[in-house]
Amino acid sequence: MPLRFIVMLSLLLWSLSGPALARAPGTDHGTDHSVTVERHVQHFVVEPDGSYTLTVEQVKTIATRDAVHEHAQHYIGYNQSLDTVVSVEAHTEKADGRRLAVQPHQIRDQQEAASLEAPMFQDTRLKIVVFPDVQPGDRVAVRYVVRRHTPLFPGQFEDLTTARFHRHRDFRLIYDMPPLLPLHADAVGFEALAGTGPPGKRRYQWRYVDGDNARIEADSVSYLDYGKRLAVSTFPDYAAFAHAYQERAAGKALADDSVTALAQRIAGGIVDRRERAIALSDWVRKNVRYVGVYLGPGGVVPHAAASVLANRYGDCKDHATLLEALLGSAGIDSTVALVNNGDAYRLPEVPPLGVLNHAIVYVPSLQLYLDPTAESVAGGFLPPSLLGKPAVLARSGEFAMIPFFQPARSRTLTRFDIRPDGSSAFRVTRTSSGAQAEPYRRVVRATAPSERERFVERMLQ
Repeated sequence: MPLRFIVMLSLLLWSLSGPALARAPGTDHGTDHSVTVERHVQHFVVEPDGSYTLTVEQVKTIATRDAVHEHAQHYIGYNQSLDTVVSVEAHTEKADGRRLAVQPHQIRDQQEAASLEAPMFQDTRLKIVVFPDVQPGDRVAVRYVVRRHTPLFPGQFEDLTTARFHRHRDFRLIYDMPPLLPLHADAVGFEALAGTGPPGKRRYQWRYVDGDNARIEADSVSYLDYGKRLAVSTFPDYAAFAHAYQERAAGKALADDSVTALAQRIAGGIVDRRERAIALSDWVRKNVRYVGVYLGPGGVVPHAAASVLANRYGDCKDHATLLEALLGSAGIDSTVALVNNGDAYRLPEVPPLGVLNHAIVYVPSLQLYLDPTAESVAGGFLPPSLLGKPAVLARSGEFAMIPFFQPARSRTLTRFDIRPDGSSAFRVTRTSSGAQAEPYRRVVRATAPSERERFVERMLQ
């Protein structure tokens, strides 16, 4: 390597690493300083039945021109079947002190963006508050009130909060609770504050502790696993949460004649119980489309197994409920297992709904986990995103740990034929089994016959 190139490379590496090495350990390098949150207050007033009124006040100072595009509007999410947006007030405060009020026509209502991966039907909507004439140095302020008149879990309340990586001068969360509905909390980066609630309420409140933020690395675990968060819940533990889910799902996994007949047709001739369970899971996986139907309380309440079978579509809870009914008809006891389908590998000390966002099936007698929505793996195996995670068994409320590993084998045999002139030809045979086999099958099935030669060339490259 030429000496000149070595010197240039050394200078480049020093210029990149020198400033980083000079920083003190723990120095902030993840905070976005383009916006400062002057005030953010979320105030919940919760009723004994789990309904609540939420009042949010937020004031932000926009420091840079680049931040105008993202922060010149505010998004208010709500469920039109469960919530009522009572009021919205907003304005732009110019650097010279003028206030430009947001007019009614500048508050738009739209359906929340649908998933690109599957059809989705939901009641979730967005009110988009568009602030007028926003320039660097201006403040944008919004105050709105949302009434949750129908709780997802009757008589219960839960909330999960993380802060965006901006400076926060005043970020508080206030929960006025019924005296007989205590609030349990897991607070990291939030400090509890003393306070007196209104008559007939017990007040809980926390303040976000502003400070340095470590940059989130690519492909890292969820920020919820290690970052600043406030999870609050009236559920004292995960067993109580599982019991509430099971109550809402009660009777949904009962098999009718159509479910029983299907189970007999699929598994009636299979003696081995494990093979029987996998055959039933494979049928659901291959014949029931994934369609998210989150209308009303559909986010936590599955549809009846017979309905899912008749429609041949449903979300993860619906797939799991149908499989549970089929297994029961085949004499195999099972339970729904609730797990995180993202990058979270730890559960907060109290159970918020947002972390347990996926439902699969567990067969205790076989110690077998089945994900009837997983198209990328064969029956009896799980997608890599679920491995090594804690799960909550809905029927018993007990914790379970999904295995960290699953069997997979890849065997490659290469034969070289070398000719006298030094040229050669070779033949490669690759055989994959276990967890790796189905992804290869899917790729081949999805590749048109006319494109398979190019597919092989790309693999060789």
